Amino acid sequence: MTLITLHSRIHFARDVLEEALRAEVDENRLAHALLLCPVAFCEGEFLSRVESGLSSCAEVTLRVITPAQSKYDTGAYAREVERARTVDVIIAFGTMECIAHGRKCRHEIVTARYRQLAGRRRDPARKTALQPAFFVIPGIEGLPDPCLESTTQSSFKTAPPGVIICDPSVIDAASEVEIARTVAQTMGRCLNVLGAQAFNPLADGLAIDGLARLARMMDDGAPVMAPHDRLRDVMAATLNGALALQKGTGLVEALRFSFGKAVGRELDGALLYRVMLARMLDAAEAPDTAMIARVLGVPPAPGCPNSWPGRWPRFPCRGRCRR
Repeated sequence: MTLITLHSRIHFARDVLEEALRAEVDENRLAHALLLCPVAFCEGEFLSRVESGLSSCAEVTLRVITPAQSKYDTGAYAREVERARTVDVIIAFGTMECIAHGRKCRHEIVTARYRQLAGRRRDPARKTALQPAFFVIPGIEGLPDPCLESTTQSSFKTAPPGVIICDPSVIDAASEVEIARTVAQTMGRCLNVLGAQAFNPLADGLAIDGLARLARMMDDGAPVMAPHDRLRDVMAATLNGALALQKGTGLVEALRFSFGKAVGRELDGALLYRVMLARMLDAAEAPDTAMIARVLGVPPAPGCPNSWPGRWPRFPCRGRCRR
Protein backbone atom coordinates (compact mmCIF):
# COMPACT_ATOMS: atom_id res chain seq x y z
CA MET A 1 0.00 0.00 0.00
CA THR A 2 1.26 3.45 -0.90
CA LEU A 3 0.33 6.35 1.36
CA ILE A 4 0.80 9.91 0.14
CA THR A 5 0.07 12.74 2.55
CA LEU A 6 -0.91 16.10 1.07
CA HIS A 7 -3.95 17.92 2.44
CA SER A 8 -5.65 14.53 2.27
CA ARG A 9 -4.31 11.07 3.00
CA ILE A 10 -4.35 9.18 -0.29
CA HIS A 11 -4.40 5.39 -0.57
CA PHE A 12 -3.53 4.25 -4.07
CA ALA A 13 -3.12 0.56 -4.90
CA ARG A 14 -4.98 -2.22 -6.59
CA ASP A 15 -7.43 -4.10 -4.32
CA VAL A 16 -6.73 -1.71 -1.45
CA LEU A 17 -10.33 -0.53 -0.98
CA GLU A 18 -11.53 -2.79 1.82
CA GLU A 19 -8.25 -2.81 3.71
CA ALA A 20 -7.77 0.97 3.57
CA LEU A 21 -11.37 1.73 4.53
CA ARG A 22 -11.32 -0.71 7.45
CA ALA A 23 -7.98 0.67 8.68
CA GLU A 24 -9.23 4.27 8.59
CA VAL A 25 -12.45 3.40 10.43
CA ASP A 26 -10.57 1.52 13.14
CA GLU A 27 -7.79 4.08 13.53
CA ASN A 28 -10.22 6.98 13.91
CA ARG A 29 -12.73 4.96 15.99
CA LEU A 30 -15.67 5.86 13.77
CA ALA A 31 -18.99 4.45 14.93
CA HIS A 32 -21.64 6.00 12.64
CA ALA A 33 -21.10 6.37 8.90
CA LEU A 34 -23.35 8.18 6.42
CA LEU A 35 -22.79 6.33 3.14
CA LEU A 36 -23.73 8.07 -0.13
CA CYS A 37 -24.23 5.73 -3.07
CA PRO A 38 -25.26 6.64 -6.65
CA VAL A 39 -28.32 4.71 -7.79
CA ALA A 40 -26.28 3.16 -10.63
CA PHE A 41 -23.99 1.45 -8.09
CA CYS A 42 -26.68 0.00 -5.81
CA GLU A 43 -26.65 -3.47 -7.34
CA GLY A 44 -22.98 -3.72 -8.20
CA GLU A 45 -19.85 -5.07 -6.58
CA PHE A 46 -18.64 -1.55 -5.72
CA LEU A 47 -21.24 -1.07 -2.96
CA SER A 48 -20.61 -4.55 -1.56
CA ARG A 49 -16.89 -3.84 -1.30
CA VAL A 50 -17.47 -0.52 0.46
CA GLU A 51 -19.87 -2.14 2.93
CA SER A 52 -17.29 -4.88 3.55
CA GLY A 53 -14.72 -2.22 4.44
CA LEU A 54 -17.21 -0.79 6.95
CA SER A 55 -17.71 -4.11 8.76
CA SER A 56 -16.20 -2.71 11.97
CA CYS A 57 -18.44 0.38 11.89
CA ALA A 58 -21.28 0.03 14.43
CA GLU A 59 -23.90 1.80 12.31
CA VAL A 60 -24.11 2.65 8.61
CA THR A 61 -26.84 4.88 7.17
CA LEU A 62 -27.17 4.42 3.40
CA ARG A 63 -28.41 7.27 1.21
CA VAL A 64 -29.04 6.45 -2.46
CA ILE A 65 -28.40 9.43 -4.76
CA THR A 66 -30.73 9.64 -7.76
CA PRO A 67 -30.52 12.13 -10.66
CA ALA A 68 -33.71 13.82 -9.44
CA GLN A 69 -32.18 14.69 -6.06
CA SER A 70 -30.30 17.93 -5.60
CA LYS A 71 -27.41 18.52 -3.21
CA TYR A 72 -29.80 20.53 -1.04
CA ASP A 73 -32.10 17.51 -0.69
CA THR A 74 -29.18 15.37 0.39
CA GLY A 75 -27.95 18.07 2.75
CA ALA A 76 -31.36 18.25 4.41
CA TYR A 77 -31.34 14.46 4.80
CA ALA A 78 -27.89 14.65 6.42
CA ARG A 79 -29.20 17.16 8.97
CA GLU A 80 -32.02 14.76 9.88
CA VAL A 81 -29.58 11.87 10.30
CA GLU A 82 -27.31 14.06 12.45
CA ARG A 83 -30.27 15.07 14.62
CA ALA A 84 -31.04 11.41 15.37
CA ARG A 85 -27.44 10.38 16.01
CA THR A 86 -24.06 12.04 15.58
CA VAL A 87 -22.47 11.29 12.20
CA ASP A 88 -18.78 10.43 12.59
CA VAL A 89 -17.88 10.08 8.91
CA ILE A 90 -19.41 10.80 5.51
CA ILE A 91 -18.34 8.38 2.77
CA ALA A 92 -19.12 9.27 -0.85
CA PHE A 93 -18.10 7.07 -3.74
CA GLY A 94 -18.57 6.33 -7.40
CA THR A 95 -19.32 9.57 -9.26
CA MET A 96 -18.28 13.21 -9.11
CA GLU A 97 -21.89 14.20 -8.45
CA CYS A 98 -22.11 11.87 -5.45
CA ILE A 99 -18.85 13.26 -4.04
CA ALA A 100 -20.23 16.79 -4.49
CA HIS A 101 -23.31 15.70 -2.51
CA GLY A 102 -20.94 14.44 0.19
CA ARG A 103 -19.21 17.77 0.67
CA LYS A 104 -22.62 19.46 0.82
CA CYS A 105 -23.61 17.04 3.61
CA ARG A 106 -20.44 17.86 5.52
CA HIS A 107 -21.17 21.58 5.23
CA GLU A 108 -24.76 21.15 6.46
CA ILE A 109 -23.74 19.01 9.42
CA VAL A 110 -20.97 21.33 10.59
CA THR A 111 -23.32 24.32 10.25
CA ALA A 112 -25.94 22.58 12.39
CA ARG A 113 -23.35 21.73 15.03
CA TYR A 114 -22.01 25.27 15.07
CA ARG A 115 -25.46 26.77 15.62
CA GLN A 116 -25.98 24.57 18.67
CA LEU A 117 -22.97 26.08 20.43
CA ALA A 118 -23.46 28.79 23.02
CA GLY A 119 -22.67 32.32 21.86
CA ARG A 120 -19.33 32.54 23.67
CA ARG A 121 -18.13 29.32 22.11
CA ARG A 122 -18.86 30.36 18.54
CA ASP A 123 -15.45 30.85 17.08
CA PRO A 124 -14.85 30.63 13.29
CA ALA A 125 -11.68 28.64 13.94
CA ARG A 126 -13.71 26.13 15.92
CA LYS A 127 -16.10 25.55 13.04
CA THR A 128 -13.53 23.50 11.15
CA ALA A 129 -12.98 21.31 14.21
CA LEU A 130 -16.69 20.44 14.22
CA GLN A 131 -16.56 18.78 10.80
CA PRO A 132 -17.25 15.05 10.56
CA ALA A 133 -14.61 12.98 8.79
CA PHE A 134 -15.03 12.87 5.01
CA PHE A 135 -13.83 9.94 2.89
CA VAL A 136 -14.12 9.81 -0.91
CA ILE A 137 -13.69 6.78 -3.16
CA PRO A 138 -13.66 7.93 -6.80
CA GLY A 139 -14.70 5.76 -9.73
CA ILE A 140 -13.88 6.24 -13.41
CA GLU A 141 -15.04 9.90 -13.34
CA GLY A 142 -12.55 10.89 -10.65
CA LEU A 143 -12.92 13.86 -8.32
CA PRO A 144 -14.92 17.07 -8.88
CA ASP A 145 -13.20 20.41 -9.27
CA PRO A 146 -11.70 21.28 -5.85
CA CYS A 147 -12.46 24.99 -6.17
CA LEU A 148 -15.94 25.17 -7.70
CA GLU A 149 -18.50 25.46 -4.93
CA SER A 150 -20.98 28.14 -3.98
CA THR A 151 -19.56 28.36 -0.43
CA THR A 152 -15.89 28.20 0.50
CA GLN A 153 -16.71 25.97 3.48
CA SER A 154 -17.91 23.27 1.06
CA SER A 155 -14.97 23.30 -1.33
CA PHE A 156 -12.09 20.85 -1.37
CA LYS A 157 -9.63 23.73 -1.48
CA THR A 158 -10.51 25.11 1.97
CA ALA A 159 -11.84 21.87 3.50
CA PRO A 160 -10.33 18.90 1.63
CA PRO A 161 -11.49 15.33 2.28
CA GLY A 162 -9.53 13.61 5.00
CA VAL A 163 -9.07 10.38 3.03
CA ILE A 164 -9.09 9.57 -0.69
CA ILE A 165 -9.04 5.87 -1.61
CA CYS A 166 -8.10 5.14 -5.22
CA ASP A 167 -8.38 1.48 -6.19
CA PRO A 168 -7.94 0.80 -9.94
CA SER A 169 -9.76 -2.52 -9.57
CA VAL A 170 -13.09 -0.70 -9.09
CA ILE A 171 -12.96 0.50 -12.71
CA ASP A 172 -12.22 -2.90 -14.27
CA ALA A 173 -15.71 -2.94 -15.80
CA ALA A 174 -15.43 0.55 -17.31
CA SER A 175 -16.28 0.69 -21.01
CA GLU A 176 -14.01 2.14 -23.67
CA VAL A 177 -16.43 5.06 -24.03
CA GLU A 178 -16.15 5.86 -20.30
CA ILE A 179 -12.38 5.62 -20.43
CA ALA A 180 -12.26 7.90 -23.50
CA ARG A 181 -14.43 10.52 -21.77
CA THR A 182 -12.22 10.37 -18.69
CA VAL A 183 -9.05 10.74 -20.77
CA ALA A 184 -10.50 13.76 -22.61
CA GLN A 185 -11.54 15.51 -19.40
CA THR A 186 -8.27 14.73 -17.60
CA MET A 187 -6.15 15.91 -20.53
CA GLY A 188 -8.23 19.08 -20.65
CA ARG A 189 -7.78 19.71 -16.94
CA CYS A 190 -4.01 19.19 -17.11
CA LEU A 191 -3.61 21.46 -20.14
CA ASN A 192 -5.78 24.09 -18.50
CA VAL A 193 -3.56 24.01 -15.41
CA LEU A 194 -0.37 24.32 -17.46
CA GLY A 195 -1.88 27.18 -19.46
CA ALA A 196 -2.72 29.20 -16.33
CA GLN A 197 -0.39 32.04 -15.37
CA ALA A 198 -0.42 31.48 -11.59
CA PHE A 199 2.74 30.17 -9.90
CA ASN A 200 2.15 26.72 -8.39
CA PRO A 201 4.99 24.24 -9.11
CA LEU A 202 3.26 21.36 -7.30
CA ALA A 203 0.11 21.72 -9.40
CA ASP A 204 2.21 21.97 -12.57
CA GLY A 205 4.10 18.82 -11.61
CA LEU A 206 0.87 16.91 -11.04
CA ALA A 207 -0.49 18.11 -14.40
CA ILE A 208 2.72 17.12 -16.22
CA ASP A 209 2.65 13.65 -14.66
CA GLY A 210 -1.01 13.26 -15.62
CA LEU A 211 -0.30 14.21 -19.24
CA ALA A 212 2.74 11.92 -19.38
CA ARG A 213 0.67 8.95 -18.20
CA LEU A 214 -2.04 9.62 -20.77
CA ALA A 215 0.52 10.07 -23.54
CA ARG A 216 2.22 6.78 -22.65
CA MET A 217 -1.14 5.01 -22.59
CA MET A 218 -2.16 6.37 -26.01
CA ASP A 219 1.22 5.97 -27.75
CA ASP A 220 0.65 3.67 -30.73
CA GLY A 221 4.38 2.92 -30.97
CA ALA A 222 4.81 1.89 -27.34
CA PRO A 223 4.55 -1.71 -26.15
CA VAL A 224 1.00 -2.85 -25.49
CA MET A 225 0.09 -2.17 -21.88
CA ALA A 226 -1.56 -4.79 -19.71
CA PRO A 227 -5.19 -3.92 -18.90
CA HIS A 228 -4.39 -3.49 -15.20
CA ASP A 229 -1.50 -1.12 -15.96
CA ARG A 230 -3.68 0.87 -18.34
CA LEU A 231 -6.43 1.34 -15.76
CA ARG A 232 -3.87 2.25 -13.12
CA ASP A 233 -2.49 5.02 -15.32
CA VAL A 234 -6.02 6.28 -16.10
CA MET A 235 -6.88 6.54 -12.41
CA ALA A 236 -3.51 8.08 -11.49
CA ALA A 237 -3.80 10.68 -14.26
CA THR A 238 -7.39 11.47 -13.24
CA LEU A 239 -6.33 11.96 -9.61
CA ASN A 240 -3.42 14.19 -10.63
CA GLY A 241 -5.63 16.25 -12.93
CA ALA A 242 -8.13 16.90 -10.13
CA LEU A 243 -5.49 17.73 -7.49
CA ALA A 244 -3.71 20.05 -9.93
CA LEU A 245 -6.84 22.20 -10.14
CA GLN A 246 -5.89 23.65 -6.75
CA LYS A 247 -3.95 26.09 -8.95
CA GLY A 248 -7.32 27.58 -9.85
CA THR A 249 -10.41 26.77 -11.85
CA GLY A 250 -9.81 26.90 -15.59
CA LEU A 251 -12.06 28.69 -18.05
CA VAL A 252 -13.67 25.50 -19.33
CA GLU A 253 -14.45 24.26 -15.81
CA ALA A 254 -15.90 27.65 -14.90
CA LEU A 255 -18.07 27.75 -18.02
CA ARG A 256 -19.27 24.19 -17.42
CA PHE A 257 -20.26 25.13 -13.86
CA SER A 258 -21.97 28.38 -14.95
CA PHE A 259 -23.85 26.79 -17.86
CA GLY A 260 -24.87 23.86 -15.66
CA LYS A 261 -26.29 26.20 -13.01
CA ALA A 262 -28.19 28.10 -15.71
CA VAL A 263 -29.84 25.02 -17.23
CA GLY A 264 -30.25 23.14 -13.93
CA ARG A 265 -28.17 20.05 -14.73
CA GLU A 266 -24.60 18.83 -15.02
CA LEU A 267 -22.98 19.33 -18.42
CA ASP A 268 -20.54 16.95 -20.11
CA GLY A 269 -17.13 18.33 -19.14
CA ALA A 270 -15.26 16.02 -21.51
CA LEU A 271 -17.27 17.28 -24.50
CA LEU A 272 -16.76 20.92 -23.54
CA TYR A 273 -13.02 20.38 -23.29
CA ARG A 274 -12.87 18.79 -26.73
CA VAL A 275 -14.83 21.67 -28.26
CA MET A 276 -13.41 24.67 -26.41
CA LEU A 277 -10.01 24.00 -24.87
CA ALA A 278 -7.86 24.51 -27.96
CA ARG A 279 -9.22 28.02 -28.54
CA MET A 280 -9.04 28.84 -24.83
CA LEU A 281 -5.35 27.98 -24.68
CA ASP A 282 -4.72 29.76 -27.96
CA ALA A 283 -6.28 32.94 -26.58
CA ALA A 284 -4.31 32.63 -23.36
CA GLU A 285 -1.02 32.25 -25.30
CA ALA A 286 0.17 29.56 -22.90
CA PRO A 287 3.94 29.97 -22.32
CA ASP A 288 4.70 26.29 -21.78
CA THR A 289 3.69 24.91 -25.16
CA ALA A 290 7.16 23.55 -25.94
CA MET A 291 7.22 21.69 -22.62
CA ILE A 292 3.71 20.34 -23.21
CA ALA A 293 4.81 19.16 -26.66
CA ARG A 294 7.76 17.26 -25.12
CA VAL A 295 5.50 15.60 -22.55
CA LEU A 296 3.07 14.45 -25.23
CA GLY A 297 5.86 13.41 -27.59
CA VAL A 298 4.97 15.91 -30.34
CA PRO A 299 7.98 17.78 -31.78
CA PRO A 300 7.75 21.57 -32.23
CA ALA A 301 7.64 22.99 -35.75
CA PRO A 302 11.09 23.25 -37.39
CA GLY A 303 12.76 26.59 -36.68
CA CYS A 304 10.06 27.78 -34.25
CA PRO A 305 10.45 26.80 -30.59
CA ASN A 306 7.17 28.48 -29.61
CA SER A 307 4.80 26.52 -31.83
CA TRP A 308 3.35 23.07 -31.55
CA PRO A 309 1.73 21.66 -34.70
CA GLY A 310 0.34 18.66 -32.82
CA ARG A 311 -2.92 16.89 -33.43
CA TRP A 312 -4.84 18.57 -30.54
CA PRO A 313 -4.82 21.24 -29.28
CA ARG A 314 -2.95 23.55 -31.68
CA PHE A 315 -0.73 26.38 -30.47
CA PRO A 316 0.23 28.87 -33.23
CA CYS A 317 3.43 30.87 -32.95
CA ARG A 318 1.68 34.29 -33.18
CA GLY A 319 4.98 35.82 -34.32
CA ARG A 320 6.75 35.36 -30.99
CA CYS A 321 9.66 33.52 -32.61
CA ARG A 322 12.38 36.03 -33.64
CA ARG A 323 14.10 33.70 -36.07
